[in-house]
Amino acid sequence: MKGTLHGVPFVSSRLFSAQPLPIARSRVRLASRAEVEDIVAQGDRIFVQVQAWSRAAGSGVEVEQRLFHVWTVHDGKAARVELYDDKAQAREAVGLQE
Repeated sequence: MKGTLHGVPFVSSRLFSAQPLPIARSRVRLASRAEVEDIVAQGDRIFVQVQAWSRAAGSGVEVEQRLFHVWTVHDGKAARVELYDDKAQAREAVGLQE
C-alpha cells in the first residue's frame, strides 16, 4: 500500500480488518487479531507496540508479527500514525531511548 492513509476510521477499518488487501500481487488478510503490548506517551507522540496475527487468504497460513506504531496527537485527536517494523526506530521517532 502506498501513499498517505487519512483518518482513524480508515486506518482502523483497514488495518484491523479481516478484509483482504492486495499486497505485492497476493491477497493477505491483515491483523485478524491484534494485542497492544506496550504504550508510552512522550509529549504529543505515542509509541505503541502491537502483536498481530494475520492469515494468508490463499494458503490459510497464520503469520505472527510484532509491529510498532507512532501516533501523533493534536488537540486530543489522532493526527498521524506511522508504522514501523523496527522497535528502536519507532522509539527514536518518539524521542525515547531503547
